[in-house]
Amino acid sequence: MFFFPLFDDNPTASKPLINWLLIGFMMAWYFGYQLGNPPEFIYAVGFIPARLFFGAELPASLDIFSPSVTLVTAMVSHGGFMHIAGNLWVAYLLGDNLEDKMGKLKFLFFVVLCGIAGNLAHGFTDTSSEVPLVGFSGAVSGMILAYVMLFPRANFKCLFVFFVFFRTMNIPAIAIFALWAFGQVSGVLSAPDGVAYWAHAGGAIAGAALIPFFKKPHVKFNAPKLTASGMSTAQKVSLRRGSVPSVKRKTGPWG
Repeated sequence: MFFFPLFDDNPTASKPLINWLLIGFMMAWYFGYQLGNPPEFIYAVGFIPARLFFGAELPASLDIFSPSVTLVTAMVSHGGFMHIAGNLWVAYLLGDNLEDKMGKLKFLFFVVLCGIAGNLAHGFTDTSSEVPLVGFSGAVSGMILAYVMLFPRANFKCLFVFFVFFRTMNIPAIAIFALWAFGQVSGVLSAPDGVAYWAHAGGAIAGAALIPFFKKPHVKFNAPKLTASGMSTAQKVSLRRGSVPSVKRKTGPWG
């Protein structure tokens, strides 16, 4: 059995142009640039800790970007289709609300800083590693923490699949975050499986630390859930039949 988040119930007041541009750029980079090069090209665009901390050198044909620049190029490069698809889908789900609550330029800087923090956190765990790190996961992890801090009451419509049975169900954002966090902690404590869990942790910590400074001043943490009209659920008043007392009408002074 597994579940797949489809969309949230969190409306926005503006178009997430930066988020769309980021997603489009990463797709163009991966499909149009990265896949157009041989497999070893991942050493050119990936973040290799040994290059940054100890000056390890690459062959001239792969020495395209400086080690510091690869902190960014690694974010937009990915190890396979499922890798990029998963990261970009989460960015699509969360980015619109975060961009709406930060503003466009702040959102862009927030994403980049979370990604760099995740890459550095991974690098500090093994500074001599010569294995390239790629992926948007550090930035996405920062987005996850920022989202759940701002909108813990939001819900996600999720598709549940159990063999041949399909069903959709609303799952609270805080519950999805708890499952994700459990997976990250389990990954850190278990044997290495090729996933850069410390990059996720670094990005998540950066997201939690940065969001108080990057959100717009009027934006509150743990905000009440909004309706499509922009009204909070706490503000909505529903009248049921019989809640308004009836008044006996008079037909006039002659009646």
